[in-house]
Amino acid sequence: MKFLEAVAHAFADCDNLQRMCFVFPNRRSSIFFQKYLGQASGKPLFCPKILTIDELFGGLSPLRKVDGIEALGILFKDYLSVKPKPAEEVPEETFDQFVYWGDILLRDFDDIDKYLVDAEKILVNIADLKDLSVSYDFLSEKQKQAIARFCRAFDAASVSADPSDKKRMFLTTWNLLLPLYSKFRASLASAGLGYNGMIYRGVVESGGYSEKLRKEYDKIVFVGLNALSRCEEKLMDTLRDDGLADFYWDFRGEMVTDPENRAGFFVRENVERYRSERELDDPACEEGQSFEVIAVPSSVGQTRIAQQILEELHSAGNMEDSTGTAVVLPDESLLQPMLGAVPEFIGNINVTMGYPLGAGCASSFLAIVERLRNNARERDAKVFFYHTDVLDMLEHPYFAKSCGEGAVLKDLASEIRRDNLIYIPQETLASAGGIFPIIFRHVPETREIPGYLLETIESIEEYQTDLEREFLFHYHKTISTIQSTMKRLDSDWNMSSATFYRLLDQCVSLVSIPYRGEPLKGLQIMGPLETRTLDFENVIMLSVGEGVFPSRTVSASFIPYNIRIGFGLPTYEYHDSVWAYYFYRSICRAKRVFLIYDSRAGGLRNGEESRFIKQLKYQYNIPVRERVAAYRLEGGAEEEGETSVVKSGKLPSKFSATALNAYIDCPLKYYYQYVMRIEEQDEVVEDLDAGLFGSIYHEVMEKIYRPLTGKPLTSRDMESIRKDRAKISGLVDEAFFSKAKIKETVGRNIILKQLIVKYIDQTLKVDSGIAPLTVKGTELPIECGIDLGDGRHATLGGVIDRLDTCGDGIVRVVDYKTGKVDGKDDCGDVDKIFDEPFGNRPSIAFQLYFYALMLRYAGRGEDNLSYSQCIYSLRSIFTFVPEAKLIDPEKLDEFESRLRSLISEIYDPTVPFTSRKTNGNVCEYCNFKELCRKR
Repeated sequence: MKFLEAVAHAFADCDNLQRMCFVFPNRRSSIFFQKYLGQASGKPLFCPKILTIDELFGGLSPLRKVDGIEALGILFKDYLSVKPKPAEEVPEETFDQFVYWGDILLRDFDDIDKYLVDAEKILVNIADLKDLSVSYDFLSEKQKQAIARFCRAFDAASVSADPSDKKRMFLTTWNLLLPLYSKFRASLASAGLGYNGMIYRGVVESGGYSEKLRKEYDKIVFVGLNALSRCEEKLMDTLRDDGLADFYWDFRGEMVTDPENRAGFFVRENVERYRSERELDDPACEEGQSFEVIAVPSSVGQTRIAQQILEELHSAGNMEDSTGTAVVLPDESLLQPMLGAVPEFIGNINVTMGYPLGAGCASSFLAIVERLRNNARERDAKVFFYHTDVLDMLEHPYFAKSCGEGAVLKDLASEIRRDNLIYIPQETLASAGGIFPIIFRHVPETREIPGYLLETIESIEEYQTDLEREFLFHYHKTISTIQSTMKRLDSDWNMSSATFYRLLDQCVSLVSIPYRGEPLKGLQIMGPLETRTLDFENVIMLSVGEGVFPSRTVSASFIPYNIRIGFGLPTYEYHDSVWAYYFYRSICRAKRVFLIYDSRAGGLRNGEESRFIKQLKYQYNIPVRERVAAYRLEGGAEEEGETSVVKSGKLPSKFSATALNAYIDCPLKYYYQYVMRIEEQDEVVEDLDAGLFGSIYHEVMEKIYRPLTGKPLTSRDMESIRKDRAKISGLVDEAFFSKAKIKETVGRNIILKQLIVKYIDQTLKVDSGIAPLTVKGTELPIECGIDLGDGRHATLGGVIDRLDTCGDGIVRVVDYKTGKVDGKDDCGDVDKIFDEPFGNRPSIAFQLYFYALMLRYAGRGEDNLSYSQCIYSLRSIFTFVPEAKLIDPEKLDEFESRLRSLISEIYDPTVPFTSRKTNGNVCEYCNFKELCRKR
């Protein structure tokens, strides 16, 4: 029998049920209790009053619970009033500085009140706290020792010896806490407000609540509570002593009641202190339970395993009533993927947890809106928006839906990428009309941000789905609350925009979008807190990994650990005990338990199973079936080996050195790039990459030498060109715009520009040293045909960086290289050019031979004209003079023969385009690695 079912049976025959009030830890428990009560009675009855513990205290207090943002604003004002005025040269502390520790103060004050701690004793000056006199006789000896250990760290010698001065800073803050606590409570009370702990404390210290409750109820029945605060204990003590209260504790099973298990740390004492008036039909735990632990190397992948388990339970007939199955999600971000993984045969789903507002699409949309404002620039009285933020906004689904199906978004995005617009003028965006002028506008003042965000949300919400509008509604409501609070307090607290958005994120983190369903039907999907008092036959619990369940997060506090122990305030051991109770209680009556965790290690994740799982295995010796979920997603990586594409359709008839180099390195890469013509999407470039750097250098060298083609150049001519620095700098600026569309050289590009100018100057210096020099052509396009010897022909084409002669009649094929050039590229062994594996192959040598062959076929000069290869490696041009190496005609003949065979292979339909086995990680940088899928 389930726990709530047993409680319902105990009260089903009461004649005065309508004069009773049942108090539960949460609303979900009360719904199931009412179901069991109706089943146990078997007849119509008046339902008793049902409350949660928070509702019970709230109904007894005249105070209204204060909103978190309003509480923070009031606390800041009170802080400024109690804080000593700083010296004139020291600026007043701002809300931006305060907000980071204001939240901590609110939690500490809440704990002090909920646990009825005398603030004048705990927040007293530490020098006075050292004297544990008669006034502290309410403390146990253990508590006194804990406080004494803390005080020893703050004696005069210790504070003076602290080089970081942190102890002195702590003492300064600590001595403000008591006056701030008193002032803050007074400010809230005068406004009829209170935080949770203040409301609780006010109820139990004012008294009279027993008489008030007796007028309405004959009995207050507390069901399924666990760890009690001092306020809760005092209220329950009073009601018990007045004969008005009855108590029922969910404390059954070997694991929950084990004295060595933290799970029963609080409940054991409660059972003795608050006894039940009625005997329950003992809801014994299941015998012959089965436990399965599943490690999954994925977070979302856990939901796929949960789906498989649900299907297996259904097939085995263990899910006739899906209400008896619960999926527990300690990590609420898995709710959406879990909903998508629920099998179709499950008709009804009841979600008892909300989907976090911050995890929705609205959050990403408003994050882009925030970046638009933060990254905007003002120049010459105009506003410009950063390209990344604009493109992200244009591609966001909320924005796209709001703009209709027109091509304006695609055209604008293409224009930004094509013209390399790093900053886009506001008027350009606003001219698109529609919602553009609303979203793309500058909001310089923090106080204007709430109105701007509200207008932005209102402009797009009508175009979204019902679910998306729900998310936007909650964002609208949250922002409106912050705005009204700021106005009510008649101040923006000198808040920066960063602080405003931090407050918004903080408020959003507390909001969950509720899912509506029939609570008593269907599969139950819930968080650990919602499992209290509820029992299920099948429990599937995800994220049971160390650091997630239980969480390793420890709330920050100004009240040190030893002081917390000394005054009985909650510590991390308290939270560990609470989470342990939730875990063991939720599984104690289940027939089948499945515990799933993410086994990946990385960052803050250690990939270990939870300590709870280890306890099951080693402390309770429970037979646990363990397995690792291993699966491949469709379209995943291929097994190690080769990926092939059979040749079909038309193949290219023209070949460049770059294309043939790509084929030799990897035929599959050649297929994707030159047959399928798959291109990378244009991107806005702010800083030059290696390719653009080389392109700019090439363009400037061409512009310098093209007007001088055919003219013999002396050393004096070359030095004259070098001296005209202004002209060279202007040519570089022009190339920045023509090649990269960069209109303004700023930031890192200033350094790159200076580097290009320096390379050009050194190139001219080298050329001056080998003058007289005659340039025969620059960026010279060349094309020729080649007979493959089997009746087929192909075309070779390319662009030669420079052809020149230096007086010996030998034509130099000059190639500028801004990248790495090493010894292998001076290779004279033709076989290595074609046969060496990718990464070791002399690809530059291939290119120079290729150009020499084209020059031979193109008939430039006489047949016996000699050519030499000359590589201008910019990385070594300051230390080594480029050396021209004569091309051996026999080697060129050998190269031509191998080239014919290579092109014939490309045309051979029996030879597929196959991925090449490579050494090292060269595939890691391939643009087509995702298509290839080769490990």
